Amino acid sequence: MIKSCFSILFALSFLTTIAQNSVLRGNERGPINQVNNSGSNKLNTIWESTFDNPAEWVLAHDVLDCTLDWKIGNDTCQGPFFIDTIMSTSSNDGWAMIDSDLYGSITGGNDVEDAWLTTAVPLDLTGTPNVIVEFETFYRRYNYERPYLVVGIGDGFGNVTWPDLDPMTDISSMNNVFEIFPNWTDGEFSTNPQKIRININSALTGPVNEIYLRLNWTGQWGYAWFVDDFKVLEQALDDILIEKSWITNENDHGVQYAITPIDHVVPNWSIGADVYNFGVNDQTNILFDADFTSFAISDSKALIEYDSTYAFGTTEPQSLAVGLYEGTFTVISDNETMGAEFVNNVALRNFEISDSLYAIDGIGVHPLSELKTSAVGPSTFDDSEGLIIGSMYHLKQNSVVSGIRVMLAPGSEEGSWVFGSITDSTEFWSAHPSHLVQTSEHYVTANDLVNGYVDAYFDAPFSIDSGVYYGSARLYSDNYQKEIFVVNDLTVTQPSYASGVNLKGVTYTNGNALGVRMLMNGGWLTVNENTLENIKIFPNPSNGIINIESSFNESYSIKVIDLLGNSIYSDSKIGASTIDLSPFGTGVYFIQLSNNGTTISKRVIIQ
Repeated sequence: MIKSCFSILFALSFLTTIAQNSVLRGNERGPINQVNNSGSNKLNTIWESTFDNPAEWVLAHDVLDCTLDWKIGNDTCQGPFFIDTIMSTSSNDGWAMIDSDLYGSITGGNDVEDAWLTTAVPLDLTGTPNVIVEFETFYRRYNYERPYLVVGIGDGFGNVTWPDLDPMTDISSMNNVFEIFPNWTDGEFSTNPQKIRININSALTGPVNEIYLRLNWTGQWGYAWFVDDFKVLEQALDDILIEKSWITNENDHGVQYAITPIDHVVPNWSIGADVYNFGVNDQTNILFDADFTSFAISDSKALIEYDSTYAFGTTEPQSLAVGLYEGTFTVISDNETMGAEFVNNVALRNFEISDSLYAIDGIGVHPLSELKTSAVGPSTFDDSEGLIIGSMYHLKQNSVVSGIRVMLAPGSEEGSWVFGSITDSTEFWSAHPSHLVQTSEHYVTANDLVNGYVDAYFDAPFSIDSGVYYGSARLYSDNYQKEIFVVNDLTVTQPSYASGVNLKGVTYTNGNALGVRMLMNGGWLTVNENTLENIKIFPNPSNGIINIESSFNESYSIKVIDLLGNSIYSDSKIGASTIDLSPFGTGVYFIQLSNNGTTISKRVIIQ
């Protein structure tokens, strides 16, 4: 099994940290809920294939390198680290698939794979000067492989000179070779399916009456690549589109948090999008708008030339209160304000300001139409019981953290368990990270599965200085008998250091936005009123007098903790009781009630 190692560099407020990390190969479950949000196809179709007729394609490979071939039909991944089958528009009549994972597991991953799928009959593109190739795909990158689209020009007798490609080929001077997933990070998923459109006009510089198209896979033991609904289309004259959007708060070093506690928000927000001109014509007077109802930002540019990208947006102060902000990003130009291709001129992006929850994943925040997730757990990888996963959090002031919330993915089972922890950012990437604080084990309950998350609390709220930390979770599946999977949110591309996975002493960047959240300021320490015989703590806020009401007839202990983590009051009671916190002054306190190893906690405010 091959692993690639690389360095990441991110600036902290007080130092620069270089962390060595890798991409971990594993059978990641997912994506769980994927939606194709690309533009609809209303363009003139020159040629198409739904892979219902294998005779439309020629399958071959480099006999000097490997024996791997593409398959056309309804084949699924058969390797030990499979990905899901493509959910394409015409999947009922078949698709094309190359199973690099199966081949690599058989050969030991030693072959440099080089296999291709070529149109059997040439296309005559005479009189069609502007052409794009479109297809639906599902793909997960490992690290070394490269999927290409190659345009071949025949000599009039069916002969084509094809380039000899491998994963390290410099294609910058090849006008007929197109990398399908450029700048992808290791481990990145496509949606299922994802619509790809490639402008091939740069290859159509000579005679175009005998054009062949090839999908060329080359690599060394990757995952798999699915392709379906392959089309050659006449390019739209006017088509600007939003490639990606971003929302970042100041000093977050590129990490895009879906949920940020109000006391960790600083004034300046960077909001914007990359806009690409995919049409034939240059676009003039382009207007970009991001509308969140309570506020909006706008930007403009006089010209975006053909086949060019421009970054729109602003960085400016925003006065934001607690709440969900639902944004619609729109870009228009003089020539494109509506029409069949306008759907890709609009993108939806949400974020939330919370009282006390910090989350890099956007489960429950992202628009459902945009949501793309997968899942990670102990059974994802070989021999990974006790897998440690974590996500980065920027604490912009001294804080109190109550615990860790772990977002459960489908397939998790009652009886598995987790330990939550906080780890310093420099320590997280070490072989055996030392945690600043850790919870006791929390067993997943039926109620947790219904809620979709586990809340694991520290014995007492933990005071922590400002800085950069990882919220972490260690996962146990009772020796793989009771599964536990954690959501990996792929909706918004994050920096490689935003999430990581530690397996057997090596930490890998095998996550985009892993669902490990911080429970800040005690705000999520709430009483389950059915616990400890319907116990209630009230009023809240209070002038100092706190009532504890319960039909519980056994002794239970009371502990009150201040924001610094100090125990300021303790006692033992049976049944209903009253405590007076007014001597300790106004502020926020945490009341913990314990009996026979069970502890419940509630944050109270004394006014």
